[in-house]
Amino acid sequence: MRNQFELAAEADPQKLIAITHYGTTATNSVGETGFRIYLRNSSPREIQSMTFHVSAYDQQGDLVEGSQQGGEKSDLKALLFSRTLKPGGGAHPLWPSVWTQKTTEQLPIVCAVIDSAEIAYTDGTRAAIPKQALDTMTYNPKCLSLDGDEFDFGTSKTSQTSQLTHS
Repeated sequence: MRNQFELAAEADPQKLIAITHYGTTATNSVGETGFRIYLRNSSPREIQSMTFHVSAYDQQGDLVEGSQQGGEKSDLKALLFSRTLKPGGGAHPLWPSVWTQKTTEQLPIVCAVIDSAEIAYTDGTRAAIPKQALDTMTYNPKCLSLDGDEFDFGTSKTSQTSQLTHS
């Protein structure tokens, strides 16, 4: 069953997907933190695959190092979801170990933000979605954990005194 946010996205041709929730998983015993996203294809075209560029933050609001890209460090992780998704179809992919805490001194990851996305359609066309547009396709574009914690880290409303809020 679709909620009002998903129905509104389907009615707006500018909204290619509807992201109803996303966030980091709890860090496991070996220091790995995952990421999950709940989404629906709100476009009239069938999706072949999607790539989400995600940034994680520790409890101080500092970016967590993501990956090596072309010899340079990047704070983004590229997460590929390669499952066909028909118009109106929903999915909730889980990437179980996106970030690994390398030392005990490293602060734990508390949340993540989706910075951009790319969609490949089965008809061969592609769409790149920058953060500003993606935020309109996302129910709550704050820095989130799956536990319901929410921060302003990495958002346009970032402040020096970001506070934890519980839903």
